[in-house]
Amino acid sequence: MTTTIDPAGAAGPQPDQPPTVHLTKTTAEPAPGNSDQADAEERRGLGSRLKAGVDRAADADGPLAAHLRRAGRTTDAWLRTNDLTDQAVAAAVLADRQTQHRARETQLRQKLARISSQIVTAKRTETGRDDNDALRDGPEVVALKGRRELVQTQLAEHQETAVALAVPPTDGELSRARWSKRAGRAAALLGGVIGGGVVLPLQDPRLLLVSVPAGLVALWRAGSISPTPATAQPQQVAAAFGQVPAQPGTVAADAAWPSPGVMTAEGSEPGSAPAGVIPADPAVPPTGTFPIAQVSTPQWAGECIRRALVKEGVPVAEITDVQQQPWGWTCKVRISEGTPSAIIKAAPDLETLMDLETGRCIPTPTKRRAVVDLKVAHTDPFAFVPGPPRRAPKSMSIKDRALLGYAMDARPLEMSLYGVQGAIVAGSGGGKSANIRTFAEYLTACRDTVVVALDPSGVGLGPLEDAAALTLTSKEEIECFLAGMHQVSLKRPELLGKQRMGTEWQPSERWPALVAIGDEWPQNTDASKESGVGIQLTGRKVCAQLLIASQFATTDYIGSAIISNLSLQLLGPCRQNDVTATFGGGAIDDGWLPHRLVPKQADELNDVGKFYLRGGGYNEPIIWRGNWYDDATCLDLAAERAAAGVPQLDEESLRMGGKEFAGLFDKRGTAAKAKARAAAGDRILADTIDALRGASLDRARTERIAELLAALDPTTYSGITADETGRRLRGAGAGGTVKIGPTDGMANPNGYRLADLSEALDATR
Repeated sequence: MTTTIDPAGAAGPQPDQPPTVHLTKTTAEPAPGNSDQADAEERRGLGSRLKAGVDRAADADGPLAAHLRRAGRTTDAWLRTNDLTDQAVAAAVLADRQTQHRARETQLRQKLARISSQIVTAKRTETGRDDNDALRDGPEVVALKGRRELVQTQLAEHQETAVALAVPPTDGELSRARWSKRAGRAAALLGGVIGGGVVLPLQDPRLLLVSVPAGLVALWRAGSISPTPATAQPQQVAAAFGQVPAQPGTVAADAAWPSPGVMTAEGSEPGSAPAGVIPADPAVPPTGTFPIAQVSTPQWAGECIRRALVKEGVPVAEITDVQQQPWGWTCKVRISEGTPSAIIKAAPDLETLMDLETGRCIPTPTKRRAVVDLKVAHTDPFAFVPGPPRRAPKSMSIKDRALLGYAMDARPLEMSLYGVQGAIVAGSGGGKSANIRTFAEYLTACRDTVVVALDPSGVGLGPLEDAAALTLTSKEEIECFLAGMHQVSLKRPELLGKQRMGTEWQPSERWPALVAIGDEWPQNTDASKESGVGIQLTGRKVCAQLLIASQFATTDYIGSAIISNLSLQLLGPCRQNDVTATFGGGAIDDGWLPHRLVPKQADELNDVGKFYLRGGGYNEPIIWRGNWYDDATCLDLAAERAAAGVPQLDEESLRMGGKEFAGLFDKRGTAAKAKARAAAGDRILADTIDALRGASLDRARTERIAELLAALDPTTYSGITADETGRRLRGAGAGGTVKIGPTDGMANPNGYRLADLSEALDATR
C-alpha cells in the first residue's frame, strides 16, 4: 500500500503497520509458474539488486524519493559553488595573491643570503691564492657581487608590487577562481566515487563492506542539507576589500586576518574574539599572553603581534608584510594616530606578552611616519650568519671596504675606515673589547696602516698585540704619544703638495695612515683627552686617526662632547644617557635602542658584541654584530702578521711628532723586531721539517730547503735565500750544515737531515 503526503501535510489512510523497504532485495513476488523470472532474480548480484531497489524508491512518491532528490540538488549546488559569494571568492583570490607574493619574497631573501655567504667564502679563497691581487676583488667575487645587486634589485621591485595585493579582483579573476573551485570539487567527488566504488572493490571485494555504508551515509547526509543560496559574508571580510565599513570598535587587522582558531574559550564564532584573547588552539592557549615562538603561520604571528599591541594601547591601523625569518618574524605596523614612540615605549611589555627574551622585540621607524618595521626574535638572529674571514698579512688597504660583520637580517657590514674618526661605547660586559678586536683585525691586515694600541688598563689588543706597531699602557707614555700625534695631524698637510697627493692623504706602504685605538678613554689624563679632541678635529684629511673606546659616552666621563660629532659611532649595551649623548635627544623615539641590549652576565653571553652603528655609510637603527675572533685565532693572525713585518711610520711623520714621540717607536720597535725575529726563528725549524716531509725527502741542501719553504708559505718565505735559510736555521737551534751524501746529482753536498732537524726541534720544546 502506498502512502502519500500532500504539501499541506494531510495524509491519506495510514496502515497499522507500514511495509518495510528493503534495499537489498525486491519486495515483488515472482508470478506463479514463472520459474525463469525466479532464476533470474537469484542470479542477479548484490549491486544489481541494490540499484533496482534504489530506482524503485526514487520512482515512488515517498519520503525516500524526496530525500534523494534533495541530495541531488544539494550536490549540484555544491558543484556549482552556489554556496560561495563573490566576496568569499574575492577573499580567496586575495589570499592566493598574498601567498604567492610572500613565497617569492622569501625565495629572493634566501637567495640573497646564500650569495652573501658565497661572497665571504670566495674572498677567503682568493686571499689564500698566490696570484691574488689584494687591491681588487677577483673575478668570482665580482661576479657574485653582480648577482647580489641583481637579486637586490629584484627584491626591491617585488616589494614595490605589494600595493597591488589589496586591489579588488576583476570579474575575470573571480570567474577563473570560481571555475577552479568547481573543477576541484568535481575532481574530489569523482575521485571518491571511482575510488570507493571501483578501485577499492577491484583490489578486494570485501572493501565493499566499507565503501557501500560510507556512500549511503554521504547520500543521506547530502539529502539532509537544504541547498540555500549564498548570502552576504560577515562584515569584516567585505571590509577587507573596502566594500563596507568595518564594525565599530574593530581595527583593520580584524578584517584582514580573521581569528585563526575555530572557537574562542567562550565558544563565540571565529573572528569575534575580543582584543587580548586568542581563540582556543593547541598551539596558543588562551592564557592572556601571546607566545609567538609557538606559532608557525603568518596569520597566527600577525594575530599575536596585533593583540599584544592592542592590549598595550597602541592604536594599530593594520599589520602587513608578515615574514617568517630563521630567528622569528618581521612585519610592518601602521598606527592610526600618534607617533612610533608608542610602540618603542611599549617594547618591554610586548616582550612579556609574547614571551620573548629581553631586547628581542625591536621596533624601527621608517620614512613613513605612521609605519614601523617590527622585528620579533625568539632565537638569536646571529646564530645564522657566516663565520669571520681570515685575512692574510698586508692583503688590504685601509681604503678597501672590509667585511666587518653582519646585521640581524644577514646583511653584510662592509666598511672602510679611511680618514674615519670614531668611538666605541659599551658598558661592562657589553663587548667593547670584542668590537675593538673586530676593527683591529681589519686594520692590522692593511699594508698601509700603522696601528697603535693605547690602554691605561694594561690590556691593549690582547692576543693581537704582536700585530700592532706600538702598544702603550703607561698614562705618561700615552700622553706623550697623543701630543706627538696631534702635531703630526697639524704638520702632515705640508706633505700633501710635496708628494702630489692632492687635498687628502693617500696611504701607501711608504706613507702609511696612522690609527691609534684608545681603550678605556676616561682613565687617560686631561692633557691626553685634549690632544685626542685636537686629533679628531684636524687629523681626518691626513689620516691621523683616533678610535676611542669607553664604557660611557657622557661629557663627565669623556671630557668633551666630541663623540656626537665623530663620523663613526658604535654603541653596544649601554645606558640610556649614553644613547642620547651619542645619537641625539630624539634618538630613542627614532628607534636607536642600544640601551635595551643585554650585556654578558656570568656565563651567559646575551648581546655581547652586538651594537647599533651610525657612520661608514650606515644610518639605520638596526642591530649589528662584528666579526668574532677567539683568542687562538688572534694569536695565529698576530704571529703571521708579525712574521710578515708590521708596517712602520714614515720618517717624516716621526720627525713631525718630536723626539719623544719618535723615541716611543724606536724603543718599542726594537723590542718588537727582536720578538718577531725570535718568533720567525722558532717557526722556520718546524716549517722546514714540514716541507721535507711534504716532499718525501729525508735530507736536502740548503738551496733546496729555501725553495721548499717558499712553496710552503709564500707570505713568510717569499724571496728567502739559501744563506738566510741557513742563518735562521742555526739561530733556531738546528746547528750548521753537514755532509748529507749523494743528493741532487752531487756526491756529498752540505745540507740538513730530517732526523737531525726533528731532534733539534724536540730539544727546543
